[in-house]
Amino acid sequence: MSKSYPLAEIAKWVGGVVRGDASTRIAGVAGLDDADSSQIAWLADERYTPQLTNSKAGAVIVPKHFGATSMPAILCDDPSLAISAVLEKFAPLIPRPAPGVHPTAVVSPSAKLGRDVAVGPCVVIGDNAVVGDRTVLHAQVFLGPDVRIGSDCEFWPGVVIRERCGIGNRVVIHPNCSIGADGFGYQYVGGRHVKIPQIGGVEIEDDVEIGANSTIDRAKFGVTRIARGTKIDNLVQVAHNVRI
Repeated sequence: MSKSYPLAEIAKWVGGVVRGDASTRIAGVAGLDDADSSQIAWLADERYTPQLTNSKAGAVIVPKHFGATSMPAILCDDPSLAISAVLEKFAPLIPRPAPGVHPTAVVSPSAKLGRDVAVGPCVVIGDNAVVGDRTVLHAQVFLGPDVRIGSDCEFWPGVVIRERCGIGNRVVIHPNCSIGADGFGYQYVGGRHVKIPQIGGVEIEDDVEIGANSTIDRAKFGVTRIARGTKIDNLVQVAHNVRI
């Protein structure tokens, strides 16, 4: 049975004010079209008022200037931000892998692992790679030689970090991303394409999140840089020497 909370308590999470029955109990979150009487929905844009009128939600989060609703409401400054806080409470927990190195992982003797690092099945960690404290490497992550990974990172299955790339702290990289592959560097000479060596790297700063199946190419010279706090969607290519 899902845990439920009275609307009054949920309002405290988001710094809002209840209008209507504050004892209404809420056990989940859904959109206006899909919510039932046990769930809370939200309306951030008044263009969706018709959907609210027909909604079966048990309660709704709305802007504080919003008019009357047919169900109890929480009035707040920013419904989109508020619903994020509510989702944090109701989201199912994803179990964190226990610290340690899976027996199928291949870790170079010269690699350095920090405290409480979790290394999953079939992970490969190359020579002189460094992995910071509490970082999680899920199954089949590849870290090349001389890669530097900060603390509290999480790399999902299939992530590849090529040689000499650096990753900051609290970076999340979703499945099947490639960091540090060669950029598209060729020169057309004598009727054929001659490959230009890509000898630079990639530097990803703190608090970056990269969506699944994205690619960030290494620089020709210097680095391709992803600055602190950047969020990248799925299926994005960042070319060599780009700075975001």
